[in-house]
Amino acid sequence: MSFEIWLAFAFACAIVLAIPGPTIMLVVSYA
Repeated sequence: MSFEIWLAFAFACAIVLAIPGPTIMLVVSYA
């Protein structure tokens, strides 16, 4: 696996982990 693919995978995982927290609250507050 190349470094670029690993970096993209790690970035995607970070986004998925971050979504249930502040992101949902931010979307709900603006909805």
